[in-house]
Amino acid sequence: MVAAVRAERADRMPYAIIFIAALVAGIIFCFNRLIVLRNRCRNSRFQVDSELKRRHDLLPRLVDAVRAYQDYEQDVLKRATDMRTEALQAGDAAARDRAELRLDGVVKDLFVLIENYPQLKASQSVLALQASLSETEDRIRFARQFLNDTVMKYNNLRQSFPAVLIAQLFGFDAEPYVKRPDVVNADE
Repeated sequence: MVAAVRAERADRMPYAIIFIAALVAGIIFCFNRLIVLRNRCRNSRFQVDSELKRRHDLLPRLVDAVRAYQDYEQDVLKRATDMRTEALQAGDAAARDRAELRLDGVVKDLFVLIENYPQLKASQSVLALQASLSETEDRIRFARQFLNDTVMKYNNLRQSFPAVLIAQLFGFDAEPYVKRPDVVNADE
């Protein structure tokens, strides 16, 4: 009788080992996937920040070029300078995102200002700076969209079973989305 029980246990042993090995492999796979997506989110945030820095560098040059032609609507130029300073000095990510959204609106106002004055539209330096800033704005939009897509993939995995258990166990926090300026009121 004892020999029969031992034989039965021996027959079940490979199944238990296979089950445990599959469970451990699944945990490792989910953990590694969470790590990859979290790192991709962080990298995407750095890409957005890089494009925002480029905008911060171009904006004062464009404001100075516009100011050099005349004292056009000083409130737009002052708001551009003030919003840039606010964006650069913002402390946390949420405050920086809000400041950048307000800066998006000011950049649009600055483009409208340039379009309204023929002398500015005729200036090669203003046109070159406007084209560089416009290209940068496109790159910012693309980088934000890529970041939000990556955040969605990460957060979806983080919230799905069984990854939700692994995420909670190892402290994988949710990543925030970057709000789009055309969807959110910039004064929020």
